[in-house]
Amino acid sequence: HGIVLSWIVPALVALLGVTAYLLFRKWPKHPPVAIPDRRELTSAVGGEYVIGLVSTAVPLALPLLVVHELGLAANAYFSVPWLFATSLSLLMWNVASILLVEAANRPDQLSALLRRALRMSLLVGVVGGLGIWLVGPWLLSLLGPEYAESSAWLLRLTGLAAPAVAVVVVWTTAARSQGWLRRVLALQLCVGVGVLGLSALLLGPLGVTGIG
Repeated sequence: HGIVLSWIVPALVALLGVTAYLLFRKWPKHPPVAIPDRRELTSAVGGEYVIGLVSTAVPLALPLLVVHELGLAANAYFSVPWLFATSLSLLMWNVASILLVEAANRPDQLSALLRRALRMSLLVGVVGGLGIWLVGPWLLSLLGPEYAESSAWLLRLTGLAAPAVAVVVVWTTAARSQGWLRRVLALQLCVGVGVLGLSALLLGPLGVTGIG
């Protein structure tokens, strides 16, 4: 229960703090905006919730799949490269989320915002992926030569995939700004099924590198 509480308690404190700040400091100074009707709001919130579940389930399921197929030792070789990959992906999501906010305020400039977000995300993906490819194996060697030998190619492949991830991230963010939640959910399901299915097939012959 301690691990669960260590996640829930800080999240609850943050939720209460942010809510209080918005209610008493931010919203009273904000100009009034049109609120969607109940049906539209319920559809949007429900769609975002399901999309969040799917997008969160895949990264959490991969370590379990590695443990099930290859054991705990293999998961140790998997964890650090996966941490690099998810950190770079999170950075690209944060960059692209700027598009979502700006598009809500300036919907007439969506095309220009989309191009700018794509350039920024690709820059992060290319530079970050190149850095992972070149410097990542050396960083892994700090954990020992055996660790670097077992994990280096998984790390390189995640870096190689970073520019493609940037494109998917920007498209997903643009689709969310337009309310195309069913398309986003369909994409997330396809990516999730593809990643988990191919990982299950390739873990046996290729080891943890098969996830890359």
